[in-house]
Amino acid sequence: MILIFLILRLLFNPKTTKHATLEQGYLHGDASDDDLLEAADIEDARGLFAVTGDDSRNLMIIITARQLNPNLRIVARAQELRNVEKMTKAGADTVISPDFTGGIRLASAMVRPHVVGFLDEMIRSDKNVRVEEVPVPANFPPTRVGDLRLRSPDYILLALREEDGAWVFNPKVDHVIQAGNTIIAMANPSGRAQLKAHLIEKMS
Repeated sequence: MILIFLILRLLFNPKTTKHATLEQGYLHGDASDDDLLEAADIEDARGLFAVTGDDSRNLMIIITARQLNPNLRIVARAQELRNVEKMTKAGADTVISPDFTGGIRLASAMVRPHVVGFLDEMIRSDKNVRVEEVPVPANFPPTRVGDLRLRSPDYILLALREEDGAWVFNPKVDHVIQAGNTIIAMANPSGRAQLKAHLIEKMS
């Protein structure tokens, strides 16, 4: 069976030039095979998609990839909801079920049409406004939300993801942001750059 897999940075890793060119940009083969993954320099990859139509095959890809690169980010597809937990335990960082996600989207379009319309417009708009994530730098000193500039015409703070995985929506002014947190903001490209620069400025 021929499978196609994609490893992020494949096109940009000079070590892969003997396996793929910029025009080609992919390898054919069994994506659960150690040799093929190593040929694509999986040790240096930042992420991998396991998105075949076969859950058992995706599970094998996850297990193999995780063994070869413990720091790899793996996003997987699950046809059956019952397999989501299995893939997560096997090492996938995120598992998406297209049927389940599509069902939620259909229900949302019925009961929250304006919200769905807003999100669609955000994706299609030429204003380039997106929901972005900005990691807080490693050496960032603990700082109150109220002491940071987290709102401007180009970005607005929505939530924080703390290091332990907890979410803080619309954090209060006395909430402390620290290294290891991730800021979730609605921003255009300029706003995202401004927010990153502001965090770096606070470190000086």
